[in-house]
Amino acid sequence: MDRRFPIAEFDATQFSGFFGAKVDSLEAELLSDGACNSNYLVRSEGEKFVCRIHQRGNPQVESRIQEFTKGAVPSPEYLWVGDGVSVMRFIEGLHFEPTKNLVREAGRMIGRLSKIRFSRSGQLTADGEVEEMEGWSSYK
Repeated sequence: MDRRFPIAEFDATQFSGFFGAKVDSLEAELLSDGACNSNYLVRSEGEKFVCRIHQRGNPQVESRIQEFTKGAVPSPEYLWVGDGVSVMRFIEGLHFEPTKNLVREAGRMIGRLSKIRFSRSGQLTADGEVEEMEGWSSYK
C-alpha cells in the first residue's frame, strides 16, 4: 500500500494517559499497512493493543464513529483517545482479501450502515453532534 504520510516513530510517552507507569515496559511493533496514520501493535503485560498516531483525521471523531457503527461492522473498540493518538483493542485476524463471499458480506455491512440515521447531513463532531460543512448544498 502506498503511504500518503511518512511513518511516525513510536513514542511510548504519548500513550502514558492509558498505560500509566507501564509505559516504560511497552513492546511496540509497526503494523505495516495503513496509508495515513501510523499503527503499532503494542504488548503490555500479556495483552495486545493497537496504538495509533493520527497524522490525518481526528481520533475523537473516529472513536465516536466506532460507537455509532458498533454492531453494524466489525471494528476495534477504542479504549482511550489522547491528543493526536489513540489506543484500540487488538483484534486477531487476517487482512481483508476480496473473495466472492467477503464482498457479499461487505455489501451486507453497507446495508446495516445505511440504517444508521443522523438528525441531518454534515460533519460529525467529537461530541456526536452534526455541524454544517461549507460548500454542502444538501446541508439542512
